[in-house]
Amino acid sequence: MLSPKCNSPDRPSDTIASLLRQLARELSQWVRQEIALARAELAVLVSVFMRGAVLIACAGAALFAGFLLLLLSSVLTLAKFVPVWMAALVVGVATALLGSILLVLGRKRPDLTTLVPKHSLRSLRRDKDVLIRKRL
Repeated sequence: MLSPKCNSPDRPSDTIASLLRQLARELSQWVRQEIALARAELAVLVSVFMRGAVLIACAGAALFAGFLLLLLSSVLTLAKFVPVWMAALVVGVATALLGSILLVLGRKRPDLTTLVPKHSLRSLRRDKDVLIRKRL
């Protein structure tokens, strides 16, 4: 049978065990909060990115339709002076040349640094600094 002294809640092992349990709970809660922060921040960034992408796609479709009509009108106008096949060839070559120039100019990659979750990274760095200071 255990003596009352061994069953005392003031034993150092009970205190260390309870502190370790509390540390595990708080660490788990901290990790969940950091993950929730990163998810929320990424959700906002993706939402903004998607809205912009949809607008760009719609604008591209409208511009493409307008461009096709301009090409057709160019061919029809030029066909008054030269045969239709030659008018289509001239407009096609000019369009291909313009497309090539735009392709060369547009080869720059989009800036993806805006998709970084800055608040989460800042929070993680701050937590890391606190943990390092506490350890020293």
